[in-house]
Amino acid sequence: MTPEERNRLLLIGLGCFCPFLIVGVSLLGACFVTLEPNEFGIEVNRNTQQLNIDKLFRGGRNLVGIGHEFLTYPATDYLLLFAEDAYRRRQQSGDEVPALFEGDVTVRTWDGLSMVMGVVVQMRLGLDDTIESFTRLYRLIGTENWKGLVRAVSLSTIRDVAATYNATEFYSDRQRIGNTLTDALKRMFESVEMRCKEAHVINVQFPEELEDAIQELEIRRQEQQEALYRRGALLINAETETLVSATNAEQRIIEATAEGESAYLTANNSARATTTVLQKQAEALGSVQTTLGYGNISQLLAYQWLSNMREAKGQVLFDLDLPLSLRQQQNLTLTPP
Repeated sequence: MTPEERNRLLLIGLGCFCPFLIVGVSLLGACFVTLEPNEFGIEVNRNTQQLNIDKLFRGGRNLVGIGHEFLTYPATDYLLLFAEDAYRRRQQSGDEVPALFEGDVTVRTWDGLSMVMGVVVQMRLGLDDTIESFTRLYRLIGTENWKGLVRAVSLSTIRDVAATYNATEFYSDRQRIGNTLTDALKRMFESVEMRCKEAHVINVQFPEELEDAIQELEIRRQEQQEALYRRGALLINAETETLVSATNAEQRIIEATAEGESAYLTANNSARATTTVLQKQAEALGSVQTTLGYGNISQLLAYQWLSNMREAKGQVLFDLDLPLSLRQQQNLTLTPP
């Protein structure tokens, strides 16, 4: 075989192989399906019209095979904006969290008043991020109908919860209403294989007449609180003055009692000292009477008088009477024989 014939055969072989190569590469590329980073995917085999219920695919390039594709669902939280103010703020801030916008919700309260509520709900598809949950979700609502279902469930629940409260409670106890709404939405979303994380009542537009009545009621309530405050202040001042007076009186009583006790103790001590001195003198006189052998009290009194005169040492003593025995002796001395 000549070189020319060999080259011709080689070209023919390459020409036959290239289509197979191109087809093979194309088929290989068709086996890969791409999911966005914020998407979940359920694999569906269009050849057999069956779902792959063994694995929930996440964002990225996935090898699934020819004739296979994904049923996609968002893998992030969604905001349901039933509030025009929240929607405008979101547009101004450039928030990128996925959201479904619906206008403010008109509701009717328990007492029959019509008013407008602004509500924001944070939700997520699937009870959890598993293939079982998303398979149930697909069989329940498919892939395109979940937005309409979310809107209908949310609006119905908001109106039902609002109908259980009086209009004034939306003014005075909005936090409790928001908690009740969150619990109700969680129950409803779970029934359709979704999650409600939280709900907030961000604004309430009351009828003009009700707003005026609420404002008037609030003014009266503040006036009542102020009056109660003034009354409490007066009572506190009166009680304080009473306590101060009682304390001062008690202090004066304590001081007077202390002075009386001090005077009593002083007099008592003085009396005890005097009694002690007299007892000592009596004991001394008794000892003198025994020592000197005085037989009667007159002799003892004469001795005491003489002792006092001796201790005076020339001092003038007034009103010091002579004992009877000395006066008798003096009379005998002065009487002539």
